[in-house]
Amino acid sequence: MAYPITDRLTITGELWLAINCDPSGKTTQYEADGALFYALTKKIQLDIGANVGLNEDMPAEKIYFGISKKL
Repeated sequence: MAYPITDRLTITGELWLAINCDPSGKTTQYEADGALFYALTKKIQLDIGANVGLNEDMPAEKIYFGISKKL
């Protein structure tokens, strides 16, 4: 889900799961993700977010930062 906070700032959040039924070892992954997107211009956006693993098959946390450019 994404919600605009202002005309330049948007917040997102999601919960997801993935199930791998590989015969050599089944895994089930759960994660909660959140991010903020800030539009510097109509074509350039700053991104910052965090992903938090909710079970032992996922990393505890991941934090990222990026810059996106629309072509």
